[in-house]
Amino acid sequence: MKTIILHIGRHKSGTTSLQKSFWGNRDVLQKNGIYYPSSSRRECAHHLFSEELHQDNVLEQGLEKIIKSDVINYLMEEIQKNNSDTILLSSEGFQNCNSKDM
Repeated sequence: MKTIILHIGRHKSGTTSLQKSFWGNRDVLQKNGIYYPSSSRRECAHHLFSEELHQDNVLEQGLEKIIKSDVINYLMEEIQKNNSDTILLSSEGFQNCNSKDM
């Protein structure tokens, strides 16, 4: 079973610096059993994933449709193919998601 770590940074709190560090050090993270996926990213963070799960998007489209989106499917496929036990996802947008949908 994989463990997912969500970095839910507040806007303007240094999250972009952390995300650039995560992205720039993917190989080091990977060697230590932590995978920072490349899909569902915009720039160095998983903003596309967080936007799919945004509570307004879920309310408008319904969770079932969101779960079947290409953004989520590509991310899940990438995670499943990787052998790391820990997955690190980062986006300020997670603060706008409903925790039960996540």
